[in-house]
Amino acid sequence: VDGATRSWESVERVSGRGAVLIIPRLVPSGRLVLIRQFRPPVGGYVVEFPAGLIDAGESPETAAFRELLEETGYHGAIVHMTPPTFNSPGLTNETVCQVVMDIDEERPENQEPAPTPEGSEHIEELLVPRDELVDFIDQEFDRGGFVDSKVVSYILGGAHE
Repeated sequence: VDGATRSWESVERVSGRGAVLIIPRLVPSGRLVLIRQFRPPVGGYVVEFPAGLIDAGESPETAAFRELLEETGYHGAIVHMTPPTFNSPGLTNETVCQVVMDIDEERPENQEPAPTPEGSEHIEELLVPRDELVDFIDQEFDRGGFVDSKVVSYILGGAHE
């Protein structure tokens, strides 16, 4: 910007299609669907919202439905979706659409959800009452667990009130 030469480390997502992050809410119970997934870069399991890359020829909406089904086994309805935002602009050009989805617990296909994660994914589903989310995450930190910053941002944005 100012003409100075600088060295910068970055990661470029070459597919350019971005990703989706899903905030799934079970209705009527009010529980959130989180996952605990093994993430090789941190060498451990991370509590996070379901998410995934947008495949070639796929819309963000279609990717959100697919990822929710693959990672949790649930069928949901989109309530809100953001335009692409940057996940970590100091490191990568990856964009993420945040998608709020409601899951009707009374629909037959949501009675016994059957996740179908990819072979490289090691995922545990977590159903957390919204009013217990802060305590749940505090316990995760207390036991030395890892938590995705987007879950913490969700909490700081008012989910604990």
